[in-house]
Amino acid sequence: MKRLLFAILLILGITSLVSSCYEDSGNYDYTDIDELKIDTTGVSQSSNYFTVNLGDTIIVNPTINYAYPENLSYTWLLMPFPYDTETVGNTTQYPVPDTIGRSVDLNWIVNVELGSYRYYLEVKDTVLGLSDNIYPNVSNYLNVVAANSFYALMCLSEYDGNTDIDIYYTPLALIFSGETQMHFYSEKSGSMIPGSPNSLGYCSKGYYYAFTNQEGRRLDENDYLTMANFDEMFYSSPALDMQRYDYVSNQELLINDGKLHVINNAQSNDRKFSAAISGDYTAYPFISRKNPYGTPSPIACVIFDEKSKSFLRYYSGSTSFSKYPAGSGEAFVDANNLPSIPLAIFSYDRQKTGVVLRDENGKIALWLYDLMAEDDSDLSGNGSRSKIDLSNCEDIENATMFYAETSGSSFHYATDKAIYGFSITSGETTANKVYDLPEGDEVTCMYSIPAAGFPTGGRVYWFATWNEATKNGKIVESEIDPYSGRLDWFWGQMFGLEGPNPSVTEGFGKIASMKVGI
Repeated sequence: MKRLLFAILLILGITSLVSSCYEDSGNYDYTDIDELKIDTTGVSQSSNYFTVNLGDTIIVNPTINYAYPENLSYTWLLMPFPYDTETVGNTTQYPVPDTIGRSVDLNWIVNVELGSYRYYLEVKDTVLGLSDNIYPNVSNYLNVVAANSFYALMCLSEYDGNTDIDIYYTPLALIFSGETQMHFYSEKSGSMIPGSPNSLGYCSKGYYYAFTNQEGRRLDENDYLTMANFDEMFYSSPALDMQRYDYVSNQELLINDGKLHVINNAQSNDRKFSAAISGDYTAYPFISRKNPYGTPSPIACVIFDEKSKSFLRYYSGSTSFSKYPAGSGEAFVDANNLPSIPLAIFSYDRQKTGVVLRDENGKIALWLYDLMAEDDSDLSGNGSRSKIDLSNCEDIENATMFYAETSGSSFHYATDKAIYGFSITSGETTANKVYDLPEGDEVTCMYSIPAAGFPTGGRVYWFATWNEATKNGKIVESEIDPYSGRLDWFWGQMFGLEGPNPSVTEGFGKIASMKVGI
């Protein structure tokens, strides 16, 4: 059994900025107190990401320095990541974290379901009523896997009309170690997946989804065996026309042929996709995100209906959608009756939504929404600058693809000549070139690791390209400032990597979709 030892020095101090009094007839009469704080400057070993196997032992031996140690209680807590709400009866609430230790030292055998977690130490002065938490590593992110598991950038790639999964490793992303491998899936399974690649999805319950224009497969993340084919994923399966999959707040959300299907993982007996959520709508291939650190909301997701050119809300457990009310006079954007079918819709800044469209004047513009806002009469995502003219962005009329990562406030777009980044909140009106495409190369996919869990999340971007003449697929890896959209060699320099930024790895198939199992 592997033993993981994190030697951590914790210094608990009481500051004297604000004082109050406490009386005790014991060892002391009056004590000036403020708030209990934990200083982590003494951490002797830390990491930004921990992947452990089921059955491993995690050991943490903190040293606590505090004036009244006899007052202190210690609780090590574990919670799932992302920390999603669950439905209990008619209420939506966060689950109570599990207790994995009640002493200052943690010696815990990992005995939970496979998946992602955060764990931390809660320290309380039970007499003075003070408390604080300490996370045992920089990101307090723990991933529990089976012994044969691994993590890499999974790439759904086309080879001669069929689909394979390639894997890509990189030190810039921190969580990976190993060797890049083409034809990873077919070498494990014995054959490729029939048809051209469509999309790759991931559910933190422990599986990937691989969709082509002919098949859909749910794949176990440990051995990549097929858990279910497309028909077996549904109570009543529709014809395959896959458009979008996302795992949001304990719910699996799939858009197929313009209709939304749902699995509510908070319900123990819900293991197949529902019938299509009812209504006269045609869903755009977009599913909104939710801020994992925000206020709990019963809204599972928001979609865009191409028929009404409106956003529609889906509430957990519902069988139909809910419309937004008419916007107030103070609102800068309205969720109803947009002027055109969007060219792109993406999530940014945790849970906000950007819509690239042609406005009432026919110009390409970016409209910004906060679709999860508590005040649903004003969904403006960026105040008075919720409508941004993009017509000054270089070659945007010829954009073939748009992408944003939810951690930052920028988006990227590709043309047949280059890739550009645009800062949503800086006030700029022009885009910044990130990468010039070699002659004959086209961008086939854009992707970035979500920010939560490690520092390079939301900063490492991968752009997949394909050259039809040479039959050569490439991964262009870049470190990018998530707020400006520009190249920024920050963590690469901190890690002592040689670069360059961007760097290019060749020899892949035609990559249609990329995903990291987080």
